[in-house]
Amino acid sequence: MGGAKAMMTNKTKGRRFPLLPLSGLLVYPSMVLHLDVGREKSVRALEKAMVDDNLILLCSQSEVNIE
Repeated sequence: MGGAKAMMTNKTKGRRFPLLPLSGLLVYPSMVLHLDVGREKSVRALEKAMVDDNLILLCSQSEVNIE
């Protein structure tokens, strides 16, 4: 592993990140997209990421009907 990927791994290893669950959306590395968030927890997660270092953990919900 080298370059930017190695730097990201070293920078993020052992850290905790704000979590943003995605409903009906799959995101790949280096994708650029617009996020519409409405849940208060999601808004807080994005705000936390912006205050810290702009890193957030995105995950896809397997059941989109469950919050």
